[in-house]
Amino acid sequence: MMFKRLLAMILILLMFSTRLTVLAQKEPWENSEELTEDIELNTRCYDNGNRQAEHYLTYHPGGEVFPVIWFGEKLSDRLTFAEAAAQIEADGKRVVAGTNGDYFVLSTGQPVGLVISEGRLITTDEGNSSVGFLPDGSAFFGTTDIRMVMGIKGENYRLSGVNKPVRRGGFFLFTGDYGTRTPAQARVRNLVLVPDQDLRVGGSVVLRVESNFWSDGGIPIPEDRWILCVTEDSDEWRLNAMDSLEEGDTFSLEITAEDLRWSMCTYAGGSLYRLIADGEIVPDLDKADSSRAPRTAVGVREDGTVILYTVDGRQSDHSVGLTLDEAARRLSELGCVNAGAMDGGGSTTLYAQSSGTEDAALRNHPSDGKERAVSTFLFLVTEGEGSGEGKTLSVRTDAAAVLCGGSAVFSAGICDEKGTPVEGGIQWSADSGTIDPDGVFTAPDHAELAEIRAESRALSGSVCIPVIETPDSLRLLSESTNQEIFLLEPEPEETVDLTADASWGMVKISAEDKDFHWECTGNAGTIDPHGLFTASRYGGEGTITVSAGERSLTVRVTVRMRFTCVQPFEQIPSGSDCGLYWSTETNMDRIRFGQGSLRLDYDPENGGGVCPVSWNEEGEAQYLYLWVFGNGSENALYAMRKEGEVLLTALNKRGWTLVALDTAFTGITGIQIRGSEADTIWLDQVVLSNSPIPDLEPPHIVLAVDGDTIKASIRDEADGFPEQSQVLLTLDGEAITFRYDENNGELRAEGASDETLQHLILCAWDRSGNYTQVSAYLDGGTDAPFPDMDGHWAEAYAGYLFRRGITKGRAVEDGFLFDPNAPVTRAEFAVFLTRWLSLSPIEGEIPEFADAEDIPAWAKDSVYAASSHGLIQGSLEGDKLFFRPSASLTRAQAATILGRTCPAGSPYADLVFPDECDIPSWAAPYISRLVYLGVINGFDDGTFRPDGTLTRAQAAKLLAEMS
Repeated sequence: MMFKRLLAMILILLMFSTRLTVLAQKEPWENSEELTEDIELNTRCYDNGNRQAEHYLTYHPGGEVFPVIWFGEKLSDRLTFAEAAAQIEADGKRVVAGTNGDYFVLSTGQPVGLVISEGRLITTDEGNSSVGFLPDGSAFFGTTDIRMVMGIKGENYRLSGVNKPVRRGGFFLFTGDYGTRTPAQARVRNLVLVPDQDLRVGGSVVLRVESNFWSDGGIPIPEDRWILCVTEDSDEWRLNAMDSLEEGDTFSLEITAEDLRWSMCTYAGGSLYRLIADGEIVPDLDKADSSRAPRTAVGVREDGTVILYTVDGRQSDHSVGLTLDEAARRLSELGCVNAGAMDGGGSTTLYAQSSGTEDAALRNHPSDGKERAVSTFLFLVTEGEGSGEGKTLSVRTDAAAVLCGGSAVFSAGICDEKGTPVEGGIQWSADSGTIDPDGVFTAPDHAELAEIRAESRALSGSVCIPVIETPDSLRLLSESTNQEIFLLEPEPEETVDLTADASWGMVKISAEDKDFHWECTGNAGTIDPHGLFTASRYGGEGTITVSAGERSLTVRVTVRMRFTCVQPFEQIPSGSDCGLYWSTETNMDRIRFGQGSLRLDYDPENGGGVCPVSWNEEGEAQYLYLWVFGNGSENALYAMRKEGEVLLTALNKRGWTLVALDTAFTGITGIQIRGSEADTIWLDQVVLSNSPIPDLEPPHIVLAVDGDTIKASIRDEADGFPEQSQVLLTLDGEAITFRYDENNGELRAEGASDETLQHLILCAWDRSGNYTQVSAYLDGGTDAPFPDMDGHWAEAYAGYLFRRGITKGRAVEDGFLFDPNAPVTRAEFAVFLTRWLSLSPIEGEIPEFADAEDIPAWAKDSVYAASSHGLIQGSLEGDKLFFRPSASLTRAQAATILGRTCPAGSPYADLVFPDECDIPSWAAPYISRLVYLGVINGFDDGTFRPDGTLTRAQAAKLLAEMS
């Protein structure tokens, strides 16, 4: 008795030790399922230096199951597994499992190798390896040494092929199995033959000639007739043999094989590459194919057991695949002493019924992402009615492993000796955790290798499943798209259903969202115990962490604050109402964003008028932002709504002020100024938002130029990636086309090669009107057509202005000079400016200059154009306006003029020049903007020198930078 107890304890300890070892090793993972008494389905994941996932069928010949090589109605037909199974089941057979068959020609669908079906020779082989199946289902491999000899007029002639492509120097026979026409491409001699029986290895056929004729190419194959072909350029003795046969003549065709098994087999198929021969791996296999790919193969063990093997490939996160040599070694590991490769790649498929079900299902993962139609299959089938008595019980689950405390669903099926499902009650049990009557297993709260067992009367089956506390890896996925998430950027108040994917070793762990621990930090939103994330209402940032055991994964979350510009005031029709006058302002001194603002002139004596506007947005907005330029009056600005009027802001401040209102402002139909003082104010950029913080930052641009290739990335902290309409790319001032992805902000374009300097500018706006730009020069020459610019630091800029037609230089006796160090006059700069911008005078907007007669004729149109567009305004002395055309232009004046050409909305850089205090107030905003845009940066000593004279060289650089 003591001995029995000791033995029992030893067995328990060994079992427990084995389970712990399996859990510790993690690889390989494998499972088996008994489909019938004769077939097992084995699934295995392992690592041989690369991830591999294999499925193979273990078939024991001699029982109720037998193998079948199957093709469609014609050899060229390509079928899916379901289509082929339907055909074979219509023939009275039941498909239990199967794989794809022989290699085939993609362009024609023709199998490369041998096909024998129900003992009939369907198509011959070219001397490659083939696998044959004898009537008892046993398999053998060999080279198809089938010899076909025709006895014609007392002479013997070798038949080169049956249902194979026609080529010079051979006789080729075509039967109705081939297709509807022979495949000849040249002029051929054709015999239409009437056979007395089917083609069989080891048999003889008598053929009667029905007709004999020439044709240019292929001909139809009549029903119940065969066609014998020989090409026109074949040997004379072959042509003479064909020519000697007349209608009614007969001759014989004998088919023999040195290996008598070919005459005994019922089915056979090509196996292009022999992998193992008599226990030895065939050498130099990788010379034939060394790529790692999905593979299908057939192997035979010493005891006659047949292995139908597949391995997935070309899927790095699932399975890489094997070379031919690796496939041979794997089959050798499985005990095979003979083996051959079938077709692989996208054709590799393995189907198998689940025990207790009617239909076979795809078990592997084809590399194309779906099943590929193929020309032949290797099926394992049964025939006739079964006994209806349960012979096998198999337990199955889609779960390869389960988290501690998680659940997995198991099912069990009973079938008879032919694989036919049999009804029967199932009783479940688990040696760890619990399992309910429906097969739902709840794992224990500790790591374990749990055995799940199913019983029905005298039948039983079991499967083990690892219970995992800490996965090896985690992935965060979107429940709706199943796409992996590395960064989450939802809209405010958007809900995102998240799920986690956990892996252990080579297998995926079965887990529900509730089996993980979910945590959200920061102010981005909240997440529930099932992974449902709800973004915050007002935007924010934070993280989401999903964890299981000691493994966790954290991703960053950014909730974009929604900003919508409902009124940019770029173009407003002029109008008036009871003392309130409105119009579009184009003077850049009174524009905050873009190139226009709303000007309101108020007359208190006739006060009470309303300027009609429409500030609306679909959905709810919590905040309204509005820029107001005031003159320090005691007046106030009101908004009109259906629900009543609302005070927008007092107007007692000077300059631009951002007005922010923390209320839901929608349905505004008009605005009104109230007060006792005459007033002029300007409004710009009305933005509705759900954010309590206004967006004052422009998009961020990274620009790179490599030769003619232009690449950039654009991103806005508030809006994410701008829309394509918010992006502009110019080359020398002309817009060029580009490719832009609004999903990631990536831009790509090609510049035109040029031997001169070319200036590229990339501009971007966000929804709040914030603007930025970056620029770069494309590679080009530096030569300028001015003798006095040779070697000068501004040589390239002067050449650039010449090429753009902005300046021709100053005329001298023998040509033109640029005169780089000479000061630029106001008239000259007006000419540069208008040529650069292609401006014409605006009728009715040209100011009357008191010194108009002093403006040179060559500059007059340019001066009037620049002045009418508000770029150069002149100076007021008393009640007269002077242009001063011959006066030198100061650097502050030049920056102001150029600053007025830029769209408003870019940030203002902090001015840190030592002589900052010398910069006039009217010039400071424009200088600050051009510093931010990188157009100006001061002298080497850090000073700006606002009152300094602008030289022609400095003007050339400024205009080139702005172009």
